[in-house]
Amino acid sequence: MLLLFVIIGQHVYFTNIKAKTVVVPTVVKKDTTVYKTIISAPEIFYQDTGSFHLRLIPANVDTSAVIADYYTKHPVKRILKDDSSAYIALNDSVFQNRLTASILEYKNRKPDVVYNKVYPNRLYLGGQTSFTNDHPERKLRQKLGFGFVGTYTFKRCAIGASYDIINDSYTASVQYSFK
Repeated sequence: MLLLFVIIGQHVYFTNIKAKTVVVPTVVKKDTTVYKTIISAPEIFYQDTGSFHLRLIPANVDTSAVIADYYTKHPVKRILKDDSSAYIALNDSVFQNRLTASILEYKNRKPDVVYNKVYPNRLYLGGQTSFTNDHPERKLRQKLGFGFVGTYTFKRCAIGASYDIINDSYTASVQYSFK
């Protein structure tokens, strides 16, 4: 009878409580690390097709400027993607009309969202059944028990207590969540 009274009281209590809105704060971080990767230049193989035709085109050419340009290292930057999600660029180096080095730059611009868990305070009420054996020296008497349990949670902790009506015993518990 007492258990029925507690269950009905719990139902009336929890149906009349207004629900609290739990605000989950979010922390937005941005990764500002620039990642660089060196990519080796591809090996180029030449194949003679036998179709070489020599045509002379008269022009004024500065041979020393052409040779100086040939022996100059030319950096070339190619931006592959530059938006709010990522920055990707290739830094190439051209020397003697060949690709000598290529460096990949990558920067993640997507925000990392971290959700903080919010543990609302709650009260849990209920019943319990238990089955226990007495001390082994007392001829192993077996006992069946019924009782009430109450647990209150706050933040990452829970404190509880229970009462066994038949065996007239009390228990208390304290719990903590590490994650």
